[in-house]
This record gives sequence, C-alpha cells and structure tokens, in this order.
Amino acid sequence: MLLVGGYGFGQNGQTNDSLEFSLTIHVVDLETEEALPCVTITIIGTDGSLRKYTPREGEKLDSIPLKPETSYSIVIELDGYLTIRGKETTVGLTQSKKFLHEYAIQPFMEIIIKLPKVEFEHNKFKLEVAMLDSLNYMSQIMIENPTIVVKAVAFQDSTEKKGISLLRAEDVIKGMIKLGIAPERLVVADNGIDPYIVSVKNRNPCKPPTSRTINCRCVLFMVVSDDYVPPK
Repeated sequence: MLLVGGYGFGQNGQTNDSLEFSLTIHVVDLETEEALPCVTITIIGTDGSLRKYTPREGEKLDSIPLKPETSYSIVIELDGYLTIRGKETTVGLTQSKKFLHEYAIQPFMEIIIKLPKVEFEHNKFKLEVAMLDSLNYMSQIMIENPTIVVKAVAFQDSTEKKGISLLRAEDVIKGMIKLGIAPERLVVADNGIDPYIVSVKNRNPCKPPTSRTINCRCVLFMVVSDDYVPPK
C-alpha cells in the first residue's frame, strides 16, 4: 500500500476510508448440525476493540463491520460446549470484502470428542510421533476450556494381551501431562475389548441415526465434568 499525503490508496484506487469489510458468523452443533443462535461471540481487534454478540432465536449474525488494517480474534462460547477460537484479518487487503465464518462446536458431556483417534499397532501401547498431533489438539482444547476434566477411554481387540488397553490409556495420560495438562484434569478409563459404539447419520434426514460397533486398538477422549477450578 502506498501512503500519499497521509491517505492510503489501494491498487484499485480505494482509500482506507472507502474500504468496507464485514463478517458473517454461523454456528452449529457438531453432532446435530442444527444452528445455535444463543452462543456468545466475542470479537477482539488489534485496534483495542472488544465486541460481544449473543444472537436471539432465529437471528443470524450478519455483516459485522471490520476495520481496515486490523486483525481479529474470535471466541465462540456456549454452556455445555467446548469453546473454540477463530481469526480474521484485513491487514494488507486493498479491496472491500465480505467474510463468512462457519463454526461447528462440540457438545461435551458424555460424548466422545471428535478428533483423530490415538491408534496403536497390535500389542503396542507406547506413544509414537504419529500420535502427537492428536495429543497436541486435545491439549489445546483443554487449554482453551480450563474447567473441563477429560477421560482417556482405551480399547484393545480380542487378539491382544490382556491389560494392554490400560497401558495405552496410562501412556496417553503421561503424554498429556508432558504437554502441560494438570494430572487432576485427566482420568483413565479401560474399556478392554468392549466395542466402541459409533452413531452413524443416515443420508435420509427423516430417519434417526443408527449405530454400529467398532473393535479398535485406540484411545478416545471424553469430557466428564466442567467444574475443575484452576489454581490461582
């Protein structure tokens, strides 16, 4: 961008004052894909601005004005759901633009959190490099949601050594602690050879979801409470 006489001109000849930016936000439930109009949306700008929005039932959060040359952090919050964050920026843009953000937020009580599973080879229980992405993702969720307590639910198949699933859960917990998560926020659950039940959505929206069972050599995560009090 060229500065001429104190006014910024973009490549299309627009001044900063004539540029127009807006943001539309849609939030849905990750499990049901239904709109969630009662969320709290906080938008924090590098210009020092802070705005909170709570759309009413049936109301869409459309055309929130954004300033030129400003970056924004977006926080989506709702009781019973994991807090998630987003970003947007108008820095360097020389033409007006409308932004659309769509967020699917995860309800957490007694629901397996959707993320890549921590999967193990036959009769193995030690964490490997390929599994660290899942643990980093889960630890970031816990950092952004500092009151939740998470259960590591471990499975094994019937051909493996007895007790290998418990060792998997314990090794995953150790990995989470190394990433800075307090031990009191982590619970071990050994499901052994009990199958993992998965809800399967039908393509026909008029039919209820079905379920199927999966035998897996894996560790999954589930939020069991949100009443942890972080130390001051």
